Amino acid sequence: MNQQPKPPRKNRLSSQLAGACLLMYTVTVAAGDPAEIGTVVWQQNYNPTTSTWNNGFFQSVDFNTDSSILASGFRGEADSASAIGIRYNSKTGAVIDTPPEWFLFEYSIYDYTQDQFHDQYIDSNGNIYFVGISYPATWNSPSARYNVPSIWKFSSTYTNPVAANPDRPLWRNYHIDTGTPEDNNGAFYGLAVDSADNIYGVGYYTDLVSTTSNRDWIIDKFDTAGTKAGGLFPLSHDVAGLDDYAYAVATDSMDNIIVVGSGVVDASIDHHDWIVRKYSSDGTLLWATQYDFAGGHDQAQYVVVDSEDNIIVSGYRRIAAPADDADWYIVKYAKDGDGNGGAEIIWDQAWDDGQSKIGLAYEMVLDHKDNFYVIGIQQKSSLVIPVYTNRYRPVLQYRDGKTGALLQLQNIVLDPTVNDKPEIEHDYIRDLALDGDDLVIGGYTQQDGSYTVVRGRTGRVLMLKIFPMFKDGFE
Repeated sequence: MNQQPKPPRKNRLSSQLAGACLLMYTVTVAAGDPAEIGTVVWQQNYNPTTSTWNNGFFQSVDFNTDSSILASGFRGEADSASAIGIRYNSKTGAVIDTPPEWFLFEYSIYDYTQDQFHDQYIDSNGNIYFVGISYPATWNSPSARYNVPSIWKFSSTYTNPVAANPDRPLWRNYHIDTGTPEDNNGAFYGLAVDSADNIYGVGYYTDLVSTTSNRDWIIDKFDTAGTKAGGLFPLSHDVAGLDDYAYAVATDSMDNIIVVGSGVVDASIDHHDWIVRKYSSDGTLLWATQYDFAGGHDQAQYVVVDSEDNIIVSGYRRIAAPADDADWYIVKYAKDGDGNGGAEIIWDQAWDDGQSKIGLAYEMVLDHKDNFYVIGIQQKSSLVIPVYTNRYRPVLQYRDGKTGALLQLQNIVLDPTVNDKPEIEHDYIRDLALDGDDLVIGGYTQQDGSYTVVRGRTGRVLMLKIFPMFKDGFE
């Protein structure tokens, strides 16, 4: 989730850091040997059941108004999914609710329906907004595999539907065109909130612009009552009549919206271009950029806006052979663009771990000095026992917002128990949130070919305590 100009819940300062008396540190980090960021305080896993069809996926994490952790996503079931949210004690990691899901949303009991939370926002009153996908209320077919971009608002006092007198969403809305399942399909991946509490959802929708059953960008706007904005919304974008995806959105202090994603330009080789577009609050395009590094697969995955309204975008790029090599790529853009409808780059930084494998930078969170944490994954191999090849492992980085320079780096270990199977396991991190010196991280593990741990996908959430010398950032 992204929002400006109000302090985002993903980045709250502790009283120690926000006070007038701060103990400053000057830290020198040797090139190629960055310090680690902190210590893992606790880690929890989420397995919905022991069924071989069920899986746990965390897509978003945040600090609640009561300082608990809310991890949300979905649980996979036989040909369907249910949207879930779980609260954890931020100090101990203990699950607060029983059964563990605080939020549980299933529109229907039909197979093939996919109710999923992809991103979340918690307002100052503790009300919670989710975006994702769901089965629309206007459809009533147990065989349809079509789901649409959806948005929900839940009360801070929400009650799990398995409890007595359960609550449902305060409201729910979605984007739908003709109302027939065969003509509709889509998802919201990210959301942001502006100063008037309008909510923006971004993702894709089939044939919003194109007419050949391809996916187009969708950017929709809702008020706090769930009413659509209308006017130019929903905005759309299509590059070449092929599949296009908007992955994340942020707002700045002027309530402009910045959307990032990708567009397919050659489906035969799965060739995506990196795309960043900035709009005014009424949907007018202010500037845009699209580029291709070396005819490969390039995607902008996430965006944050700093205190000066400049824009930082994370993702990945392929710049050369081999085809299975991709680098983390992070770019800072000037807020006003280049003056001709295009982007002005302030700095850009690429990173890999030296193994010439696939690396993907995902989500970010700014600290109060406009430095930022970025999480991603990196393919890694090991010849030591147990031997594994090209397994995805999470990497957390802390970078200087003024230059993009790497300051700290930490490899994150999910499932550090006897159940860990590094030779077959992929570990994915999807989101992070900062509260003073607490950094919470959420994602899931996937054990390929192994059905011993709930078909191999298990939700993970962990709390990292940032080392004291780094609490106030680098000076």
